[in-house]
Amino acid sequence: MAEHDIHDFRLKSELTAQKLITSVTSALRAYRDLRLVEHKEQEAAREVREHYEALERIFSLSQSMAGANSLDDARNLIRTEAGLLFDEKEISILLLDEDGQDFKLRDNTLGANYIATARKVLDAGQAEIMQHKGLDADQDESGSMICTPLKVNDRSLGVISVTSPDPTKFSNVDLKVLGSLATLASAPLESARLHEKLTAILATIEELNNFNDVHAILDKILFESRRLANADAGSVFLVEGNALTFSYVHNDTLFGKEGSGKETYTELTVPIDRSSLVGFAAHTGQTLVIDDAYNLPPGVPYTFNSSFDEKAGYRTVSMLVLPLKTLNGRLIGVMQLINAKDRSGQPIPFPEESQIYVPIFANNAAVTIERGIMTRELILRMIKMAELRDPAETSAHVQRVGAYSAEIYQRWAVNNGVDKKEIRRFKDLIGVAAMLHDVGKVGISDTILKKPGPLTDEEFDVMKHHTILGARLFLNSTSPLDEMCADIALNHHEKWNGRGYPGHVGDVMAPDVTLGPSKKAEEISIAARITALADVFDALASRRVYKEAWNEQRVYNVLYEESGKHFDPGVVEAFFQIKDTIQAIQEKWSGQYQG
Repeated sequence: MAEHDIHDFRLKSELTAQKLITSVTSALRAYRDLRLVEHKEQEAAREVREHYEALERIFSLSQSMAGANSLDDARNLIRTEAGLLFDEKEISILLLDEDGQDFKLRDNTLGANYIATARKVLDAGQAEIMQHKGLDADQDESGSMICTPLKVNDRSLGVISVTSPDPTKFSNVDLKVLGSLATLASAPLESARLHEKLTAILATIEELNNFNDVHAILDKILFESRRLANADAGSVFLVEGNALTFSYVHNDTLFGKEGSGKETYTELTVPIDRSSLVGFAAHTGQTLVIDDAYNLPPGVPYTFNSSFDEKAGYRTVSMLVLPLKTLNGRLIGVMQLINAKDRSGQPIPFPEESQIYVPIFANNAAVTIERGIMTRELILRMIKMAELRDPAETSAHVQRVGAYSAEIYQRWAVNNGVDKKEIRRFKDLIGVAAMLHDVGKVGISDTILKKPGPLTDEEFDVMKHHTILGARLFLNSTSPLDEMCADIALNHHEKWNGRGYPGHVGDVMAPDVTLGPSKKAEEISIAARITALADVFDALASRRVYKEAWNEQRVYNVLYEESGKHFDPGVVEAFFQIKDTIQAIQEKWSGQYQG
């Protein structure tokens, strides 16, 4: 009985001890779990507090970014704040280019792996923490990176990332903080980008005010419009009466970067109605956005004219066709841009941004086209006045000489490595100034100007003074155009070998000015040397009251023979390099009577 009791007591004691151990163990575990919960709550509270503090700093940043007027300013503010938030130096902001296709790389040291990672995050549309080797292409150390997209209204702008050499640096809280930074920074970044773009557009419009010749203005407007839209080609039609006249063209694929040459002088008119793309835009005032010119939407009244494509072996895909109107609503013409390109050069539809900013630029620039047209009309009125005195000075003659001079100059300048911006500036001036080369003849007596036979030596000496009279007309002004007009009027009869006139004449405003020793070679300005050849060529190749036009080869022989004598050999070389353009100019301004 006793043994049973002792055994039973021992068993009960063991059970009690086991229960005690179990209870103590459970209590310890409960305490541990409680401590863990408390720790997690404290950790969570710490994370919330840190996140809140980070948000306060980010909000403060968003306020300071509101005044950022450039992308560089906005980038620097964001990088500085991100560096402070994460205590890291490797902060990268990669923005997409204007068509939203590829990153616009400002730093060639970024590695391919990093760019691929950024693209992955952008395509996925969500932030990530990942192992990474860093931003530099040559960096091998392992590290970690957080990266998140930058977006405005569901439109991707790019990515922002923070990289650390510590593989365990970043947490989910860091990811949330960077996401908050990206959310608040995206709008100011986009605002700064658009401000920068609008500022550049306004600066370009202001720059256009320095141009005078309508062809140079159209060239500049097409160049800048194509740059805004990253378009391969484009053309401008100007209003003449009830029709549109083809007036300028660019095509990088067919003509390269040096200009369109003879294609600019193609004769083509299009009625202002709803049957063609440009006619429809002019008739309705609507902008047309076409993704594929060969697959127009069913039911549209207009058609695409594929004759140019067929002739040139080109393939038009996307088009942006817009009317050009001045600020008071007057229709000046129509511009069409062709084949927006992605980074690889393939045609794509015109992005929405191009559809907004190209019309803003073009319509603000239209007033300069109107001014260029008025400048040309004013010059032609001056020539009409001169024509009353000298029948040789017709509007067709001076327009040909102006166009010859502009195109010869461009080729000469390319041959001599002149900067592209200077080429555009000088070509504008010479295209106008060369038209006025003989305006001084209005001061020469009719008995000399209209004499049917050869001039005597005395009469020829009087005739030589038309150069001085022409220069006097422009010497009271100091604009670059007036200066070139005076220079060409004075010196276009000088010769490369020093046997021309009027020579070194001193003060052309002096009442008793006399002819001086002839200028030679580079003493003569390039503008005058070019105009000299253009004027002689047109005189020989055109019919005059006292002669028939010479045939082409006979004229060319004279230019070859006079190279190094009458003419600058470099100018002669440039002339023969653009013979097809010269011929196109002759055809465009052939006129009923060639002066």
